[in-house]
Amino acid sequence: GQSFRASNSPVDLEELLREMMTGKGTLGGGVGGSSFRPKPSSYTRPLQCSLEELFGGATKKLKVDLGGSSKVYKIKLKPGWKEGTKVKFAATRNLPAITFVVKEKKHALFQRRGDDLFYRYRLEKPSRQTPLHLDIMLLDGTKWSRSIPISYLRAGQSLTIPDHGMPIKGGPERGNLIIEFYDD
Repeated sequence: GQSFRASNSPVDLEELLREMMTGKGTLGGGVGGSSFRPKPSSYTRPLQCSLEELFGGATKKLKVDLGGSSKVYKIKLKPGWKEGTKVKFAATRNLPAITFVVKEKKHALFQRRGDDLFYRYRLEKPSRQTPLHLDIMLLDGTKWSRSIPISYLRAGQSLTIPDHGMPIKGGPERGNLIIEFYDD
């Protein structure tokens, strides 16, 4: 299994930066037993973002506190940003340059593939005469609803709904919502 680390608070980032600055982290390891470790000129840190934040855009604030110097970094996420997007801040008098790299948190219902959103729907074993009524709450809080004759659906099929996926480069264009049907 995978291990997940809760990181909604800025404490993880502060601790990582503190370890890097004091040489207790992975950056250290002086040559020949020397205790001299030059301060790095820049840092790269993950920026954990929910799919909702990457869908609608958001402002995130991260406080960095190093050696008595602290700074709150304000990061404006644009709709449609992808994992790997970098946000760079120049060095200040007291703090080195820092680059935040967007990391997408796993979502309970949707999986993002490029600009498309995938939603897995489990087919029960209902009577073949009844229509299947789909109610899907989208990332922007709106609901997408349709009735589909169940006789048309089989496990392994998918239904593509255009323009209901992730924003493409800030919008207004959007990718597709793709509903994948499965059974046991």
